[in-house]
Amino acid sequence: MADTKISKVCVITSETLGKHQWKPEVVTVQGTDFIKLHRWSRDLTRYVTGRALDLRKGKGHCLSGDYMEHLVTERNKNSREAYQEAMRSTQEGEEPPQPSRRRTVRQSDSAVAPAVVSIRMPAADWHPEREVQCLWSVKSPHLWLEMSEDIMVHLKAGIMQGIPEHERNAKKRKPSRAEPLPEAEGDASESGTQS
Repeated sequence: MADTKISKVCVITSETLGKHQWKPEVVTVQGTDFIKLHRWSRDLTRYVTGRALDLRKGKGHCLSGDYMEHLVTERNKNSREAYQEAMRSTQEGEEPPQPSRRRTVRQSDSAVAPAVVSIRMPAADWHPEREVQCLWSVKSPHLWLEMSEDIMVHLKAGIMQGIPEHERNAKKRKPSRAEPLPEAEGDASESGTQS
C-alpha cells in the first residue's frame, strides 16, 4: 500500500501557451492555494511571452524585468517585519533582552513567523495596485504567490511591462513573399547610371 500517492494537480492554459499546458507546483496553506513562481521558470516564461525560456548565447530570452525582483524584495521585507512583530508579541509579558548585536532573520526562523505575509503588487497596465498574499520567506528566489486568475493576469501584465519591446512579440514574423526586401541605402544610387 505504500506505493500509492495522491496529489492535487493544477493546470493553467492560456493563448500564449498554445497547445502546451502549464502544471505548476501548488501548495495549500491556511485554505489558500499558492503557486510557485521563479523568473527562470520555462513554463512561466512561456505563459508570459508565448516563447520558451532560451538561455543560449546571443538569444537572451528570459524574464529579466524588475517586476518579479520587486515582488521578491517586497516579500523579503514584509517577512522580516512579520518575524520582528512575532518576536515582539511573544516577549510582551517580559522585558525584551537587549541584544549585543542585531541578529539577521534566517529561513530557519519560519517556525516563529506567520506562514503567510501580504505584499503590494504594483499597478500594471489597467490593473490597479493590489495587496496579495504569499508564503513567508527571506532568502528564496522562488515566490509562492496566492493563485487566482486575476492575480495571474495582473502578474503577466506587470512582467510584460518590464520586458523590452523587441522581446515581447511571441512569434517572429517572417516577411511575406509579396513584400519587397528593403534595399540598402548605397544600392539605390549605384544601380542608376554608370560612366
